[in-house]
Amino acid sequence: MRILLAEDDPVSRANVDAMVRRLGHESLTANDGAEAWRLFRAERPTVLISDWEMPGLTGLELCRRVRESGPSAEDYTYFILLTVKDQRSEVIAAMRAGVDDHLPKPTRIEQIEARLIVAERVTRLHQELGRRRAALETTNDRLNDLAHRDQLTGLGNRLGLAQEISLLDAPGGHAQPRFSLALIDVDRFKQYNDRHGHPAGDRLLAEVGRCIRSQVRSTDRPYRYGGDEFLIAYLDEPGVSAALAVERLRSRIEAATACPSLPEPATVTIGLASAEPGERFDVVIARADAALYREKRRRAP
Repeated sequence: MRILLAEDDPVSRANVDAMVRRLGHESLTANDGAEAWRLFRAERPTVLISDWEMPGLTGLELCRRVRESGPSAEDYTYFILLTVKDQRSEVIAAMRAGVDDHLPKPTRIEQIEARLIVAERVTRLHQELGRRRAALETTNDRLNDLAHRDQLTGLGNRLGLAQEISLLDAPGGHAQPRFSLALIDVDRFKQYNDRHGHPAGDRLLAEVGRCIRSQVRSTDRPYRYGGDEFLIAYLDEPGVSAALAVERLRSRIEAATACPSLPEPATVTIGLASAEPGERFDVVIARADAALYREKRRRAP
């Protein structure tokens, strides 16, 4: 283990340092509490052995700084106080301040060895807890992503959209002052499925999802709205810019679906609506839906 020793008495410092090294540990030494604090921040030792009484920064004050520095669980530093004090009340007060253990002065190598055995067990436990916590956080992030993502298209699903709606409708949320919604519908998708089968239909939807992901900005929010319908929330996007974006997307989808992996190319119809300041999501999506059906009627043969 890497051990930092803070001791202002040169004889005591040399003796403890020699015993720590004899036990097979790496030792760093500091002449006082201030130097120990600088070394602690630079080196993050596994164990810190500090004299109680030192000029400037005492051992107890050093311990409080170490605990207040808030390292992660896996970087926990085991703190041992060197002291001639033997009153139980003083030792208990030190433990409450964050000290893990204490050593009498003068000390023997057997006493140091016993404390360091315990220190190694405790710090290893902290490291294991830190690893498990990190693994749990990673798993939770993956589960959260799965819960909010449509697995066929890679876009957000209705659960993710519900959360976005709560943000859009919140006072001071994205709806203040503007956003645009685009509803995208794959034309004649039922007939496509009937002609080519559901696996081909799934491949088409996956390709549409890939096109949408490739065209949106990091601030945009794309979702599979349901079946063959998709929705994109263009945040802080005026209507004219959103209209240009959906036209680029329309062309991209029609070009990308004309590929050997799909039996025939597909087209999409898009309805766009831009929110007025303070306008709720349900009002804007209703206008986008109306725009979608107006566009379908206009394009009908």
